[in-house]
Amino acid sequence: MATTEASTTVKGLSFTITALYGVSIPVVVRNGELYSEVKIQNAKHVKNGENNLINVDIARSGNKSLRGDILVKYQNKQIGLLKGVNVFLSIDKRNISIPLSLGEFKESDLEGKTLSIEYVVDGKALDLAEVVY
Repeated sequence: MATTEASTTVKGLSFTITALYGVSIPVVVRNGELYSEVKIQNAKHVKNGENNLINVDIARSGNKSLRGDILVKYQNKQIGLLKGVNVFLSIDKRNISIPLSLGEFKESDLEGKTLSIEYVVDGKALDLAEVVY
């Protein structure tokens, strides 16, 4: 508790502000077996100015949230990555845009070609999808 010393008489109004700090840690307890499934849906290539994106819906089912990475590959080479994509229990579907970095490929190399999309949790692909560039 903060204390103040008595001071001489001052005309006017004065305030003393004391900051109180605290930390809270949320704890969620769930009973029973937890499971979730994920599906990549509605994948499409979008050109936004100079940026190439892959738009997807990540659909979750089950009784727990998901947190994973989305990888986009062409010829087994990664050209897109989005880390830490959450789909919480409160929603069934989330729309995501993955920016592409073509690296050694030119746009003309990819036109009409099929890209693979993976949703990966703890190093394991939970779902795979394809999209035409």
